[in-house]
Amino acid sequence: DAEVARIHGEEEIQAMIDSLDKSNETEEAERAKRQGIILEKEQVKKQKLSEEAPESKTSTEEVGKDKIKEMMQLVPVEDVYVQAL
Repeated sequence: DAEVARIHGEEEIQAMIDSLDKSNETEEAERAKRQGIILEKEQVKKQKLSEEAPESKTSTEEVGKDKIKEMMQLVPVEDVYVQAL
């Protein structure tokens, strides 16, 4: 009787382990699916932002000398010297 009870107990434990393994596999699949959905949503957001953003095709050659001088006046000369050191 003790041997039968031991075998029965082992079978129950193995059934519990198998159930947990299956549950873990299901949970992992759901987690991967959710992660895929999140990544897809992020990709869509990035795509929408890139479509909405105006393309800047202004090269330095297209910016006039007056505009460059104006921009240079916005940066104090002292800051430039300090950063160069």
